[in-house]
Amino acid sequence: MAFQSLKKIISDIGQTVDQVKKLQNENDVNFLIELIKNKSISCNICNALAAPIFDTKNNYRCIKCSRQFYGQNHFIKHAANELIKSKSFFKASVDAGPCYNKALTRI
Repeated sequence: MAFQSLKKIISDIGQTVDQVKKLQNENDVNFLIELIKNKSISCNICNALAAPIFDTKNNYRCIKCSRQFYGQNHFIKHAANELIKSKSFFKASVDAGPCYNKALTRI
């Protein structure tokens, strides 16, 4: 009986940790949306928002016409990883890439 209670407690803790991670992921995406908007520039063809390309230091992609071009240095990967690291409850390893891609789809 005590073993069953212990198993339930461990299961509940695991579910709680998963819920916290899911909420943290949502918060990370929201932080990154703001970062992307702050680091974005306008496309000189269609005037839409051109977001920094994650693994580059100065490349952008227009979210409307998909045109890629060079612009000012944005260092978005470093900025995104540092932002997530500073806001994250789980600091073991930070890779903002998946959250960055999710944030781009919400802009």
